[in-house]
Amino acid sequence: MIAITGDVHGCINTLLLTANNLLREHKLSTWYFLGDIIDRGKGSKEVADLIISLSKRIGVKLLLGNHEDMMLSYLYKDNRYSFHHWLANGGDVTLESFTGFSGSDHYEEALMGYLPFFNNMELYYEVAAGEKVFLLTHAGIYNVDAPVDNQIKLYPLHEQMRCAPFIWERRAVQNKKKYNGYIQVFGHTPVSALNLDIPPNAPYHIYDDNGELTAIDIDTGCVYGYSLTTMLIDEKSGNFDFYSLPCLD
Repeated sequence: MIAITGDVHGCINTLLLTANNLLREHKLSTWYFLGDIIDRGKGSKEVADLIISLSKRIGVKLLLGNHEDMMLSYLYKDNRYSFHHWLANGGDVTLESFTGFSGSDHYEEALMGYLPFFNNMELYYEVAAGEKVFLLTHAGIYNVDAPVDNQIKLYPLHEQMRCAPFIWERRAVQNKKKYNGYIQVFGHTPVSALNLDIPPNAPYHIYDDNGELTAIDIDTGCVYGYSLTTMLIDEKSGNFDFYSLPCLD
């Protein structure tokens, strides 16, 4: 069984119970995290520690989210974002989680040991299961007429430097077209922010004009008080289901 979890955003209590329940009820081979495991919620360090612990038991694969990218830019001082961009988007809470103090001057000592963990995040993964192939990204691919490896070139230079098509794009939820035969799975945009007449704490399924499933948004807004959703895929059949746990943080 393959697990894919949406934006955790430091919600350690919810992720911990999710992990306990899923590991007890399923034989997981690989667990993917779609990025934005940090920021906004108070338990970012604990979330990172839990995922590192999980990686010693099962396969764990991480996708880069825009919040991790802002943090890495902040740590490396590479000027891809303004200096306070990360802090203003929940990074201050993450600093407090890792250092014990908001805006601590000792953040380098506290965070640098985690750089191998955060640097090991990819922009996308392809997951084959049965006759289905799932494309996992943080934000979803909008330009469905271009190959995955050409996506970044389609954006202005400043957005290329921020890997925009993979971690910042908001329009993927508006595109109903099938992308190269994939079923896209992504987070980034909370279902509650779509302003649709749908439950905010359940995944949002996107279909083309023929009724074929093209994409699923599994960011169900845990850090905003809704739920944390994990997609479970049977590796042999490609059939899938969802495990959603209401926010405990």
